[in-house]
Amino acid sequence: MYIAPYDDFAFIHINKTGGRSATAFMQENVRGFYRVALHFVHKPLSFIGQEWYESQKRILSIIRNPYDRYESLYFYRRQKYRQGNEAGQNVDAYEMDFPEWMDLILDSGEILDGTQDSFLNPWTDNLHVIKLENLHKELCAFLNLDPCRFKTPHVNKSKREPVKWPTLLKRDVYDLEESIFQHYPEEVRP
Repeated sequence: MYIAPYDDFAFIHINKTGGRSATAFMQENVRGFYRVALHFVHKPLSFIGQEWYESQKRILSIIRNPYDRYESLYFYRRQKYRQGNEAGQNVDAYEMDFPEWMDLILDSGEILDGTQDSFLNPWTDNLHVIKLENLHKELCAFLNLDPCRFKTPHVNKSKREPVKWPTLLKRDVYDLEESIFQHYPEEVRP
């Protein structure tokens, strides 16, 4: 175990953004991760409380290309259904193709327990956001670790197939997650 030169920080774990991989990495490489860090699983930034904003302690979260995030949830739920978990949206994901399922998700308002932006509002100066697409490099930088000396595990990987996104569906997701797309290059946007 490496002792990361870091004080207290809070980790906001947004679902389907690599939070389990980041957690596994920090448990392995940050001494006392659960003692020195607050880990909020699928809780919004506002859950941390006023003392964190005022203390200026760092807050870490991970974002993911929203299109990838929805695809990941779809295949994750299909996998869960095949493993015997027949509850709610898992059945729908198994019985529907991706565009049908996305229409259901968007119409029902479920939206993955919230958009990424809803988890990270209000954005603060002490919020450090890294992208899943650069998870290892950015997580090591956040923890002041040499990325060449460490490996970030890929936890909870789902089996995926190529997905065709109808143009209107892409536009709907873009409108919901526009503030997140601002962190990504133009070619990712519709």
